Amino acid sequence: MNFRCALTAVFALAAFQAQTQVLQPRAWPQEPDSFLGIKFGQPLRASLVECPQVTENGYTNYDWPGFGRPCFAPSKGLSGAYDVYNLATFYYTIIYEVNGKVECITTKFKTLRADAVAQALTEKFGAAHVDKTVTVQNKMGASFDDHTLTWRGTNVEIDFDSIGSKVDEGGVWAYTAAYVESTTRDQKQQKDAVKGVL
Repeated sequence: MNFRCALTAVFALAAFQAQTQVLQPRAWPQEPDSFLGIKFGQPLRASLVECPQVTENGYTNYDWPGFGRPCFAPSKGLSGAYDVYNLATFYYTIIYEVNGKVECITTKFKTLRADAVAQALTEKFGAAHVDKTVTVQNKMGASFDDHTLTWRGTNVEIDFDSIGSKVDEGGVWAYTAAYVESTTRDQKQQKDAVKGVL
């Protein structure tokens, strides 16, 4: 797993858990085995097709705009990660695999769609196990309400944040216990490597 990806996931998870309570795994009747139609624990190709490639002027690129339906392409600079295109509500989606299987799906949406996304998640997965609104502040001192929701089952956790790293975008993170375990293991290896240098 790419160090930047793992570190981002660990920081995001730590920050989210710091502002909510740490949830223990629990029985969750609506716990999904997929998210956005993409199955956890399976190769990405089992759920989506790779975007077609086109060559123009000697350059080969993925032609996701011309394809017109959801497809994926390897993410540039992120090992084991794939960008997903043509998802109507979400403008940026990345899939992370662990040992060749989908274990994490992250997606971003415009903050203007936050209420609709939260409502759709609640309708599909039931009432959130944690439902909290916190006030966040940008560098200019303006305050915003950040609505956060968390669902946690025995294998899958879904986190919703109406405001992400930018005030005009929110995000949803859906990941499995295998992803958390892998990220924790990678973080420990990185930490141990740094200790060895010091």
